[in-house]
Amino acid sequence: MELQELLKKLCSTCDPTERLVSLALNVSKASPPHPEGRGFHSSRLLSWLGSEEHPLTLREILRGVSGKMELHIETELRPETEGLFVVAGPGLWESFELAVPIKDFLYVGPTPCIAPLLEALTRMPRAYVIRFDQQEGILDEVSGGVRREIERIPSVPVERDAQHQMSGHSARNQAGSGRPATRMGGGGRDRYEYCVEETVEAMLHQAADRVQTLQQKAPSESIYAFGDRKHFPYFRDRLPATLRSQAIHLGPLPHRHEELLGKRIAEEQDSRVRNRVEADILEFQSRQAEQCYVASGPEVILPLLDTGKVARVFLDPGDPLPGTKCISCGSRGGACGHPLAATSMTQEVVSHALLHPPLPLTFVAPGAAWLKESGGMTALLSEKGIHGRR
Repeated sequence: MELQELLKKLCSTCDPTERLVSLALNVSKASPPHPEGRGFHSSRLLSWLGSEEHPLTLREILRGVSGKMELHIETELRPETEGLFVVAGPGLWESFELAVPIKDFLYVGPTPCIAPLLEALTRMPRAYVIRFDQQEGILDEVSGGVRREIERIPSVPVERDAQHQMSGHSARNQAGSGRPATRMGGGGRDRYEYCVEETVEAMLHQAADRVQTLQQKAPSESIYAFGDRKHFPYFRDRLPATLRSQAIHLGPLPHRHEELLGKRIAEEQDSRVRNRVEADILEFQSRQAEQCYVASGPEVILPLLDTGKVARVFLDPGDPLPGTKCISCGSRGGACGHPLAATSMTQEVVSHALLHPPLPLTFVAPGAAWLKESGGMTALLSEKGIHGRR
């Protein structure tokens, strides 16, 4: 099942017995470093879930899923995994191994609470990567923090004539031996270099056309390039105007240090996500200062979701914001008179965003004072709204 469809399915999952467990565990090797590796994380998990700080009924629920979680960490966790997110309950088990760290999180209720998972996924946006030299271009896709090769696009070989072959290392050897060296004239070198430029340009044009096709099927946020900077414009300028701003040259091709390439991509993605969040927050705070089309608190924002007037919601992914809603009709006000069930106001927004797009979400760093002072949830409102969107 595709990730997006699986997330939607989880948003529609409900257990009236309120025994669905949503758990995030930071298994990053850097936080904290420990020689026991997996054994350390599984021990930490069991200690956390069995803590007497939890009520007895909650400990009983957690005991029912802790064994499978421990087994997953001990036997199935991939070495490169930095964060683990699990949704478990009666007849339900979904695990997500993430390439970025995630803060520890625990929520038990009638529905999953997947805000921490969604926040981690926003830090791993899809990107396309072109690695190139004069011989070939290699197209990669980065998705979920994992890079995989898509296609290799070779350049058409340019044959060196006999004179050109003598103009390099062989010619220098002859000069050292005292024999007259046969060198290619400037015109011959120019013709050869011109042919090389043409083949590199054609290869990068083909790569750009391929990226454009990929974008139509699976859009990305960024297009990264590694290779000679002087040839990068052949690739960038071939892209349609709508994609050119995504194309970023990240440096020369690291032939012998492949891990540097992944590290450079991760740094660039982290920087872009951080800058985008900061810009979103700045816009909200600016409009809040002017009292211009903003809303604060779940009790104000949630009723507006169905009107189409909410343009963006700001959430702390680690704060479920407990609340209630009607078991029968799903209303949150209790005016219908039917019994109410516990729910997460944060998850209510996340579910709406996934099941009734578009509703952009901005996840705010935990403990942000301005968000807490605004009831733990804020929103930008549109001037007109999109009535009847659903």
